[in-house]
Amino acid sequence: MNLRDREYWTPTEAAAVMGRSAAYWARVYDEGLVRGYRDRGRHLQAESCRALLERLSERDTVAPAAVRLAEAQRIFWNHQRARVAG
Repeated sequence: MNLRDREYWTPTEAAAVMGRSAAYWARVYDEGLVRGYRDRGRHLQAESCRALLERLSERDTVAPAAVRLAEAQRIFWNHQRARVAG
């Protein structure tokens, strides 16, 4: 295990380093799209955050619009279900 594997960020730190909002990083952690752990808050593995943005970047350059729309709808409905569930 190298030092990059042990680098963790809070959602606010991930937002400052990688862009997007702290709420975005909290949500992708909650959805299981990035690795991390909870101990008095969320701690996201930095390498996992980088990998997610890389996957999204690759997908956006090669995926057809229908695939991107389906993914956006999935995220939207997951968010709606979470809001209703409380």
